[in-house]
Amino acid sequence: MSLPEIEPRSDETLESFASRVQRAFLAAGVRLEELEPFAASSEPAQWCKFFQGRVKDRECVVIVAVSEWTEGILIAVLNLLLHIRTDPDPPGPPPLFRFYSTKPVPVVLRGLFGDSAASEFECRAALVAKFGNELGPASALQLGAVAIHLLRECFGARTSFFDADGDLRIAACVTESLKASSFPDGASPLNSLLVLGFLYGELLRIRLAPPSRWTVLKNVGPWPVLVFGPEPAPAGGPGVPQVVFSPIHTLLSLHKDGSRTLLREAREALESACRAKLG
Repeated sequence: MSLPEIEPRSDETLESFASRVQRAFLAAGVRLEELEPFAASSEPAQWCKFFQGRVKDRECVVIVAVSEWTEGILIAVLNLLLHIRTDPDPPGPPPLFRFYSTKPVPVVLRGLFGDSAASEFECRAALVAKFGNELGPASALQLGAVAIHLLRECFGARTSFFDADGDLRIAACVTESLKASSFPDGASPLNSLLVLGFLYGELLRIRLAPPSRWTVLKNVGPWPVLVFGPEPAPAGGPGVPQVVFSPIHTLLSLHKDGSRTLLREAREALESACRAKLG
């Protein structure tokens, strides 16, 4: 069934708007029950109401808002919805989310809580990638393992750290399942690309012979990169040959470029660079 389209009124109170939303859903055959996730005195509770109803075989979470989306309200709503969407033992299919707001809904909410499998992948990836904040080398293997799990659960794509064609499977999912048209205008699957970048990096580490490690280099960007070659010499010692490669930036380029062969070509170029520089 199609869910109601409800035109907001700029001067409407929260109670009035929420009542109209409930009546529109009831007319469509869905009874909405109000949820009270916030303390009555909190800022989000003054500007947002949450409802839950059953649409055919799926739960539907409805968010009604009549305020500018301040940082505090956005973070509170985001954390709550992440908790709902990532329930490890849901009673059925993933829930639907619908926003009814007098102000434009932030693109991050529309991207994470859309109806597609791509939105579910991005939403679950956000729990561990955290929008790229404070990602360190020690998290690489864990995030790569999360990517393997999400590829299987969301897209039915099976791979492993030892899959010789893992790079091709990642590229196929990025260009087909995570393409721009899978998300609202302006939304980007950043968290998805981050976890897939770490998986791609781990695939490269297993395939290439030179010793390698994840590290953060200020001149390359905020996220960890791979360095192939011996460990650096002690301070004052002779330099050692190294090859630096950024799997994450390569995934970002793939999403922009859309070429299913880009990861394989980058891998082959990296192999050639390692042979030439490291022997």
